[in-house]
Amino acid sequence: MSKEGLKKENLARTQMAYEHLKRKIQICDYMPGQKLYEKQLNEELGYGRTPIREAILALKSEKLLEIYPRSGMRVTPITLEDVNEIYQVRKIMEPAIVQEFKSMYSKTALLEFEARFREEAKNDSSSFESDIQFYNLDIEFHMFLVQITNNKILTNIYDKLMEQQYRLAIYGAKIKYTKRSSNFSQHQDIIKALLNEDSEQIRKCLITHINHSLVSSLNIIRLIQLENE
Repeated sequence: MSKEGLKKENLARTQMAYEHLKRKIQICDYMPGQKLYEKQLNEELGYGRTPIREAILALKSEKLLEIYPRSGMRVTPITLEDVNEIYQVRKIMEPAIVQEFKSMYSKTALLEFEARFREEAKNDSSSFESDIQFYNLDIEFHMFLVQITNNKILTNIYDKLMEQQYRLAIYGAKIKYTKRSSNFSQHQDIIKALLNEDSEQIRKCLITHINHSLVSSLNIIRLIQLENE
């Protein structure tokens, strides 16, 4: 194989390794705080040392992995400080954005989200796969609320916040702490307020939903800390 061909193959393997490892972190196959080793990952994926190392460095830059020379690495834990900061930003940003742009949201898109949440509410499966499906929808909805701004910097910031949010929610589902059913009515209330373009109700519904999620997330972090003691 030519040098150019080898380079392209390594880039492709690096991307596959990155996507695989990131997904495993996101869905808590690799739990917050879990130790990992390059040899272990190499044996698991079989992509070669260079693609694995480059994928690890990319995940380190995204603060999903912490690297310790000569002693491996670990999945970045989520701390109480992280949670409080995430929700502080959410409580400032989401109500302000949604109230400001309330008349610009597509009513068709809102009704589609309403229908999808309604379908999720009918799903009484307690499987982990169903939890993943719901939280994928949850993140998609909250990103939809922010993407209306067409502000790339703001959207990128929020995307990183939602990655942390998602990991927390999935961890809670994995240890059977969080119940997605408690979120259905809150999402429906937010959508109804948006369809009516009712600023005060929008603010009230969002703050209620964010506070509910905050309390749940703080309890999840305490459970993680107890397990690690």
